[in-house]
Formats: sequence, structure tokens, C-alpha cells
Amino acid sequence: MITMKILSAYTGTLLFLCLLQTTNATTLTLNVPANPLWTDTGIYLSIADTVVATASGSWSPSNGNFGPDGFFGENWLDGFMQGANIAALIAYVGSDPYQGHWGDNTFFPQATGYWLIGSSGQVTSPYAGELWLGFNDDAESMLVGDNSGSVIAEITVVPEPSVFAFGILNVVGMLTLRRRTGRAVLSWV
Repeated sequence: MITMKILSAYTGTLLFLCLLQTTNATTLTLNVPANPLWTDTGIYLSIADTVVATASGSWSPSNGNFGPDGFFGENWLDGFMQGANIAALIAYVGSDPYQGHWGDNTFFPQATGYWLIGSSGQVTSPYAGELWLGFNDDAESMLVGDNSGSVIAEITVVPEPSVFAFGILNVVGMLTLRRRTGRAVLSWV
């Protein structure tokens, strides 16, 4: 028979483990050069990991120095990400940020698959894979030889909370409610 004391102990322990996992964030400071265009961060993301990034510094895509927010330009088609500023810092998750389409003007720019980071950004990863940082430039032209400079990015990854642990907490809560009310809230039979 499960007593309230035992339920309280299990609930407290599971809650502590859930909170411990969600606060087990890792932070990395990384130099992101303008050439090569993409930098592998060495971070592997799981689905639902949250990435928080800030960046500072400047780089040049041959026509001036720009920070991680890039600059606005109309009718520009040489980027990886549609809707992001030219030369803005962006992120990609997977094995190939070029997606096998380096220089392919029928593929770039994309509306999805890339995330805008700029000087500050946050996203919950819909995919599992390697995290890359790069600039929204030269997707079609491949003219990275005139790029210079770099930005410094600070990346914090917060792992997704354990679905299993939250499920256990839910069951324990239902059992506690059943015990208090005398009514079956959850039945396995």
C-alpha cells in the first residue's frame, strides 16, 4: 500500500531530478569566422533542446563591416535564409548546412531549416543533429574569398526536460488525488 509519506518522497525526488535536468545547461563561447562560411560548434542537439545565443563583433562580406545582425537589403537572393537580414548570423542543425545545394539558385534562399540568431536569438530545436553557425551570405555565389572578420558567439544549450520523469510525476499526482478523494482518477484495468 502506498502511503502519502512515500508518495511525497517519490514526488519530491522526481521533481528534483526534472529540475536538475532542465538546469543542466552547457555554455560555449566560440569564434565564428566569415571564411569558411559555416562553423561546426561541436554541439549535438536533441529534439526539443533550447538554444540561446548572443553574438558580438563584426565581419565584412566585401562591402563594409557589419555585426551579427547584418543589414537590410531588398531583392537579394544570395542568402541561405529568406526573411533574415543579409549577412546576419544564422544557425542550422544537421550534417550539412548547405543541404547539398551549395551554389544552387533554385534552392536558396529557404523559408525554413535555418534560424536567425543575429546579436541575440533563441530557438527550440525541431531536429536532432550537429549545430552549425554561419552567415546569411554567399549561398548561391559561393564568393567567400572576400569575406573577412568574425563574431564571437556565446551559445547556451538547455536540454529538453525528461518526458518520462514528467509522466511519472503525473501518475503520482493522479494516485495522490485518488487517495485523497477516494475516487478512481486513473484505472489501468
